Amino acid sequence: MRILSLHCDYIRFRPVKKAIPQPEKLSKEEEKSHEIKECLVIFVSVEKTDEKNMAAVTASFVDNVKDIASQVKCDNIVIYPYVHLTSEPSSPQVALKILQDSEAALKKAKFKVARAPFGWYKEFEVKCKGHALAELSRVISAEAGKVEKRKEEEKEAKKTRKKGSEFCKFILVDVEGNEYEINEKNWKKCAIWKKKGEEYERLKIFVRNELEGAQEKEKPAHIKYMRELELLDYCPESDIGHFKWFPKGMLIKKLILDMQERLATEFGAFQIQNPLLYRLSVPAIAELLGEFREKDYSWQEENDRLILRFASDPGAFPFVQKLTFSHKNLPLKEYEEAICFRKEQRGEVKGLRRVRNFLMTDLHVFCKDVTQLKEEYIELCRLCKQLMDGIIAKGRWVLGWEGTLDFYNNNKAWLLKIVKMLGAPSFFKLMKERSHYYDMKNEFQSEEADGA
Repeated sequence: MRILSLHCDYIRFRPVKKAIPQPEKLSKEEEKSHEIKECLVIFVSVEKTDEKNMAAVTASFVDNVKDIASQVKCDNIVIYPYVHLTSEPSSPQVALKILQDSEAALKKAKFKVARAPFGWYKEFEVKCKGHALAELSRVISAEAGKVEKRKEEEKEAKKTRKKGSEFCKFILVDVEGNEYEINEKNWKKCAIWKKKGEEYERLKIFVRNELEGAQEKEKPAHIKYMRELELLDYCPESDIGHFKWFPKGMLIKKLILDMQERLATEFGAFQIQNPLLYRLSVPAIAELLGEFREKDYSWQEENDRLILRFASDPGAFPFVQKLTFSHKNLPLKEYEEAICFRKEQRGEVKGLRRVRNFLMTDLHVFCKDVTQLKEEYIELCRLCKQLMDGIIAKGRWVLGWEGTLDFYNNNKAWLLKIVKMLGAPSFFKLMKERSHYYDMKNEFQSEEADGA
């Protein structure tokens, strides 16, 4: 759907003759000339793609009209069918249904609503006001509407949800595999802190950040180092959160990528490459975006909304689903390096800690059963340890885990075996049920130059 909104002193219109074989039937009163003063006129083209989800398009259209009306402070709405905004119109039946439902929804929301006759050639005269918001155009799609709704719901949920409130149990595990249950009030008194070693100091900082929030520094120390060492720097010619790389920085970056590729190849993974651009009309992509609630770079292109690759792997599973292989080829391993984009708020962008453009490594292992999965997961953890100890953090890291309480209890011996194997104290945050698509995940949390 495409709309053009005009904040007007008035609009006058009169149906003249039929534009389609079966236009909307008019009463004697509706055949006359009409004038509406001090109004917000919405010229509307319903498009072919809107036929897939009429209810979602209608809801999104109504939300957009409410938004514009609130900005121009006008509650007198005129819906004007105007097919000339698109080259791919919907069927007349769909267009009329959407416009009628939108009219009803706006009236229910206490707006004054007039709708110009559908399917008629009309003469009209309009006088548009001359302020900054008097003329606006928007493109509305069902999928974009769903994603935006999910984002708003998540935003509201975050307002009322305290950090960590989705978790029902917190457990610390030392490098010997001993468990220590804690909560948000007593965690500082835990016996694990009596253990000596820098790894437990790092664990304490990590737990504090997770349960109480990070103690933000005025300026992360790495910003000074990346500039003084001429590795990379801000790029004022680009968007914020995007960087330019100097030769020394590129050398280090390439060496790290070369090492990662070697490790992945030795692990038995083949390398793939997926696009950076995706269509939001693909249900799996829209669902994945909603799952991660990321701040995306997106725009409208013809009849679809396009999105730059976000902090996930939208192409990996469709890629593998189209491959031909048998159980004899399992485990099947694929590896990819890809640029990802995340439109962080301007105030959140800070050095390399929060960026809008970053390189993400994806390595997936497709297994035939749980036994094979557990074996491969241990090997993946070994690979990550190699990278963390060798070039990323030089041993300055701890393990963070998130998962369900049932999975932890049913697989405790296996999980504690991984902690002991890696020699890294761990913090487990456990939920009663899944909040995402996984039963358990771990993250290798490194210490920055300023101890954060």
